[in-house]
Amino acid sequence: MTTVKEPNPTKISLDPKLLSSVLNISLKCSGTSDENKALKEMFKDVLISFIEDQPAGRISTSTGNELMIIGFHLPESSKETFNLRIDGNQFKSLLSAFKESIINISFKDDVLKISNKKTNLKMSTKDSEELFNQMRYIYIPKDSKVKVAELPQESLLSLIEEVLPLVENASKKEATPVFFKLSKNSVYAYSFTPNKAIASQGFAELPIPVEQETTITLFPESLKIFMHLLRVTKNNNYKIFVDKNGTKVEFKANAGLFVAAQANMEVPAISEIMKKIFNEKIETVEIDKEETFSALEKVKVIADNFTPVNVKIENNIMEISASSPTGSIKEKIEVKSQEQLNVELPFIFGTLKKALDSFSKAHPECKKLTLHFSKIKSGESDMAALLLTSKDYPKHIISLAGGNA
Repeated sequence: MTTVKEPNPTKISLDPKLLSSVLNISLKCSGTSDENKALKEMFKDVLISFIEDQPAGRISTSTGNELMIIGFHLPESSKETFNLRIDGNQFKSLLSAFKESIINISFKDDVLKISNKKTNLKMSTKDSEELFNQMRYIYIPKDSKVKVAELPQESLLSLIEEVLPLVENASKKEATPVFFKLSKNSVYAYSFTPNKAIASQGFAELPIPVEQETTITLFPESLKIFMHLLRVTKNNNYKIFVDKNGTKVEFKANAGLFVAAQANMEVPAISEIMKKIFNEKIETVEIDKEETFSALEKVKVIADNFTPVNVKIENNIMEISASSPTGSIKEKIEVKSQEQLNVELPFIFGTLKKALDSFSKAHPECKKLTLHFSKIKSGESDMAALLLTSKDYPKHIISLAGGNA
């Protein structure tokens, strides 16, 4: 009689603390608001993949609208490729219980076994192919993707961190999308606050590796998820792809990948307005950083992030004024300009404050700031654009838009 030898189970050893840290980030992109019960159950799960002859694995999670993949290192290569599908929070608790020592994972016949010197645990896994196929709907196929740019992790994170707090809304249904304009001479993000004022942050660094000028549109909820990935993938460059239909966007780095459905909304005319503004005459003034910060701290007493402020420059004096239900305030600062100016620029307090904070954080020793600005009339509204920089750091430029949509 011939004895059929059963195949050995797939085995691998790893540090549960390492896997836990990656899992915690992955779970930010899990779960769904879809009412379909099957999808609700499916998107609670994570897909853990081990790759043959590679000392690495990856965790994939999805909400149905977003997909996140994060890689992790292993002390040794896997002898074969295999996928585990398991409830994300259940696996998190399991890893926490084993956090004190290296664990051995073995997988055979849909049964997962986790053990160390003291404990042996067995649990059933789910059909990984079902979840994998569902995630494929979110992927952008290779023959359908178009590369538009490649940007450093720190630049992407900075843009999102600066503009997102200005436009977040408690109601997802009323959430205002964020528009990322990628062009040959600048990259900036803009959106609209609840009172329809423009909130914008941007940067201009030369050269900017934009291969195809485009505008990407994402909801704040997608950006919040992406921020978690950006914060743990430092020193990575992200290649940005869109699909040919313009419905999805993919951010891909060596350490991770994020795909999201684009908000199906018409791009506002702000991008064209910004072009018109910068084609107009640009005025320049120099301001003292500390005096400006002091003035904004006083304005902050009656202003929140969404409060409109007027920045008026006349006879080498910059006046920042604002009013709210709390009260009103006017602060004056001496400025240095090449000619006598008489202009008034409308901005949102949060946009202005965060731009100054961002530049100051990058260059704390810088004492003087340079403002390049221009203004046009667009219908009934005054539209303004401002470039914040410094003579000492001319390549670091933050752009803002002001006015009403």
